[in-house]
Amino acid sequence: METHRDRERMWLVMVKGYTAQGFRGQAFHVHVRPFRDWDELYFRDYLAAHPDEAEKYAALKHSLKEKFEFNRDAYTDGKAELIAVMTRRAREEMGGRYAPGCVCRSDAPAGEGGRAE
Repeated sequence: METHRDRERMWLVMVKGYTAQGFRGQAFHVHVRPFRDWDELYFRDYLAAHPDEAEKYAALKHSLKEKFEFNRDAYTDGKAELIAVMTRRAREEMGGRYAPGCVCRSDAPAGEGGRAE
């Protein structure tokens, strides 16, 4: 298992099963983020709300897979700019969806672990 740390953003990613020749055995990666880092949730919700943008993201992922099939870091780096742009748009559009101090689910009604209204 490999561990990748980004001390500046306090991210931790643990991966297993990725090799230079492709996947070996059961592959997984786990992202650990600081409390109140909601970016991945905003990004997910943005893609769900904007199917045309989700298609753009899917097309990018397919093209990067063709170029970097066995280079996970290059594949991830190739998505970074578009993810940042879409996450910024999501935060502008859906700002406040995830209330500070509360673990929220976007599909639950307020008061049941859902959005703070």
